[in-house]
Amino acid sequence: YAPSVLKPHVRDLSVALVLASLFDREVNCRRAASAAFQESVGRQGADNFKHGIAILTTADYYSLGNRTDAFMKSALDIAEFEEY
Repeated sequence: YAPSVLKPHVRDLSVALVLASLFDREVNCRRAASAAFQESVGRQGADNFKHGIAILTTADYYSLGNRTDAFMKSALDIAEFEEY
């Protein structure tokens, strides 16, 4: 979809994907949510997803592999962004 079509839904979508990528119990779900967020940032533009690139570098494939690190480290770093 064009960025203009999804713009009204981007905030809710981005928050849901970030929460799932950080706090889901299953590693595969965390990684899938992170991949979906990455794809959305790439397709919709980093301007539509606030702090998208910074979040992607914080919550990457490897950092989400360990539940404790995802909960206690990545989540705290991303919580500094007001939108999330």
